[in-house]
Amino acid sequence: MGIFNKLFGKDQPTGSNPPSGDAQSPSGEESPQAPFLTNVADHGFEAVTVNNSGKLRVDAILGLVELQKQVEAEGKTFTHAVMHSTLLEDGLLTVPLVFTAGEVGYSVWFIYQQEDLMRYRDLRHQVGRTAYPNLLYFSALPITEGESTPSVLPFQLADLRANSQVQLSGMYAMWWATAQEPEFHKSALHQHWLALTEAFRGYETFMLGYLLQQTRIKEEAELTRVALPQEPVNFIVEGPEGKPILLDICQEKGLRIMFSITETSPTYRDRM
Repeated sequence: MGIFNKLFGKDQPTGSNPPSGDAQSPSGEESPQAPFLTNVADHGFEAVTVNNSGKLRVDAILGLVELQKQVEAEGKTFTHAVMHSTLLEDGLLTVPLVFTAGEVGYSVWFIYQQEDLMRYRDLRHQVGRTAYPNLLYFSALPITEGESTPSVLPFQLADLRANSQVQLSGMYAMWWATAQEPEFHKSALHQHWLALTEAFRGYETFMLGYLLQQTRIKEEAELTRVALPQEPVNFIVEGPEGKPILLDICQEKGLRIMFSITETSPTYRDRM
């Protein structure tokens, strides 16, 4: 998938809620905008000029190119991701662009309308909980104080995306012991698992149909029940932070959501 498709294309998660963008004049024609206001200089970068095209995918790429040039000119490693989601205890935090300059992580937010600014005000207090705690902005509006809108949204199954290109390696499991929780029946997750199992009893075919629809494994507009197969069937989906998740489905063991025991933290596993 090319970067233009990855940037806010048709497959963006439902909980992503990116900045508005796509600004147009009342006549419906695109209107040229002045350069964005930005705080990149406050974070040690040289001045960057990005003209506001009103299109988020275009503006994000232009900003990315300018920042990458500076980072690589200093001999630092540059990595980036678009529509990056972090799974937090209270939900999902998604920003349109993140990058690293050497060992330092940055989040980038674009502000076109008042709603974007209101979410930016909240985002300032949230990115510190992610791997990209330094917040840059490109804004069509002056940065002022005022009312804020939550930037952390509830996690949904639609925030998982089918990805058959992912190559799995190592061992995957629903749960594994740690020094803090050596036994499953005494773990914090155990009671939640029992409650969910009881709640979905008799509704397994409905739940499976919903899961396949929401993750786009099954491309159907209407929700339909799906019978659990007699033999195990596996699907790979991509979760928040780009982590691969294995769905293992069969009549004997039901629907199992499995994680890499070496690449996934117990905190991430339990929040899912």
